[in-house]
Amino acid sequence: MENTTKKIAPITLAKEAARLFWGKKGKKIVVLNVHKLTTIADYIVIGTVESSVQMATVYDFIAAHFKQKGCFQIERQQTKVEQSPNWRIMDYGSVIVNIMTQPTREFYSLEKIWHKARKLTFR
Repeated sequence: MENTTKKIAPITLAKEAARLFWGKKGKKIVVLNVHKLTTIADYIVIGTVESSVQMATVYDFIAAHFKQKGCFQIERQQTKVEQSPNWRIMDYGSVIVNIMTQPTREFYSLEKIWHKARKLTFR
C-alpha cells in the first residue's frame, strides 16, 4: 500500500496517530495490522470520542500534526460517513484513522470485521 509521505513508515504513522488520539483523551484506541487481510490499507486505527466537539478536536490535531511532517490525507469525494457528526475518517493511504462515537462504534463493530487483524501496542 502506498504511503502519502516519503519518510514515515506506515507502522510509525499508525502508532503516532493513535498516540495523538490518546493525547486528546480518546478512548478504546486500537491499531490493527490489516496488511495481509486487505489492499485498502496496512493499518487501521480506531478510537472513540464522547462528543462531536472532541471528534473535531482529535481530527484537527492529527491532521495538523501530520501536515507539519509533510503527510497529507488522500483527496477524494466525501462520503456520508465523512460528513457525519458520529464518525470521521482520515485516509493516509497505508493508514486509515477512524474517529467514532461509542454508539456508532458499537453499531459498525469494525473490530469484529477485522477480527483476524493483529492488534499493536502504541504507547
